[in-house]
Order: sequence, then C-alpha cells, then structure tokens
Amino acid sequence: MQEEFKQTIMQTSGINLAKYRLRYLLAKIAQYVEQQAFGNAESLDFYLDKTITIEHIMPQSRNDPYCNKLGNLTLLEKTLNSSISDKSYQDKISGYRQSKILITRSLADKLYIGNNTRLNRAMNELGLVEFIEWNYDSINKRQQILVDIAMKVWGLNI
Repeated sequence: MQEEFKQTIMQTSGINLAKYRLRYLLAKIAQYVEQQAFGNAESLDFYLDKTITIEHIMPQSRNDPYCNKLGNLTLLEKTLNSSISDKSYQDKISGYRQSKILITRSLADKLYIGNNTRLNRAMNELGLVEFIEWNYDSINKRQQILVDIAMKVWGLNI
C-alpha cells in the first residue's frame, strides 16, 4: 500500500487529478508543514478557502507538460497570485516571500531562525530547500519532496 500511494502521488499532476482533489492534497501538505514547523497550523478551511489559489511556479503559458506536475504547484493567496502570474521564477520570488503559507515562502528563502529551533528542524526533516532557479530538475526535486511529505501526512512513511 505504501509503495502504491507513493507512486500515485509521484505521478500526480494538474492533468490527472480533479482540481478540488489537487487543492486538498496541497492543503494537507501545507498544513502538515506548518504543524511541524510551528506546533500548530491554520484549519484546513484556511488552505481550501477561495482566496487561496493553486499557483503554477513555471507559468502555464509555457504549454509545457512539466507545468502541471505536482512539484510545480503550490498554494498562494489570490491577490499575490494575480500580481505574479505568468512571470518568471525570479520575478515571482518576491510574491512567494509575502505568502502566509510556509511551504510557499520556502520556495523563495531558506527559512532559518536560529540554531536547533522547531522551524529549522522541520525544514531539514521535511527536506524543504530554497531554489535558486526553477527548471525541470527543480520541479522533479520538489515533486519528490512533496511525495515524501504526503507519505508523512497520511502516516505511510517508512
């Protein structure tokens, strides 16, 4: 069951999963990250609210199959998303930094607040890293990170 779940999440994209299910998956991952980092998190309703959208890090306008991979998706406040849509990754970083959603902020900056803090331990344990550039390798790496977190969310980590 663990391997089947892992393979399913690894192949998840905006093409093969209904949008509401994709939002739920991203919301559960985002909530888990914040729970691990801060000891608490917003209710799931916060992440599923209509003011939170699915952001394509590599813009959809590129018409590239990688645009819909789970690793290329994150949750972002609608106001921020509309201000950065269809821009390059470098131009989107300032919007990601402003997000209330930790997993999205981590795309722009290595989050660090001192030695051996809960946040730092969570970032390391979850494998969250800052990306300097956004390309196919970045998407694949983040896809694996999100799969690993999803395994923990659903209690299937080995």
